[in-house]
Amino acid sequence: MFDEDDGKTWQDRWEEVAHAERVAFEQMTPAQLLAFIRSGRVGLYYGVWSVIARVGTLEQFGLAMFDVLEKSTDFLVRFHAGENLGKLMGLPEKDPLIMDVILHQDAPPQDALRRLRQALAERLGEPEKR
Repeated sequence: MFDEDDGKTWQDRWEEVAHAERVAFEQMTPAQLLAFIRSGRVGLYYGVWSVIARVGTLEQFGLAMFDVLEKSTDFLVRFHAGENLGKLMGLPEKDPLIMDVILHQDAPPQDALRRLRQALAERLGEPEKR
């Protein structure tokens, strides 16, 4: 896949392949992206989340992204999903509402998830379900 003598660092290679993955996600419709993440797939380079934040809406993706935060055991998946859910929610960067959920190596604290779910429900105009 890579020419070891091309002078590129591992980071250059990572960014090159991650960019190609993001381009592929950008070709998908919001419905395809939603089906992709609901199936448990997220890609290898975490780019699906930034694409969703650029092309999607909170109404389209908010609950599915929250489900990832609640259920995923992968710290980096939760981190990127949460960071971009915060963007869809219109939260400032590093808002405690998101940071309290995503900055835990293990499962996020239940009280932090509850606060985020409540804020999400308010933004979506839904009664809190949990």
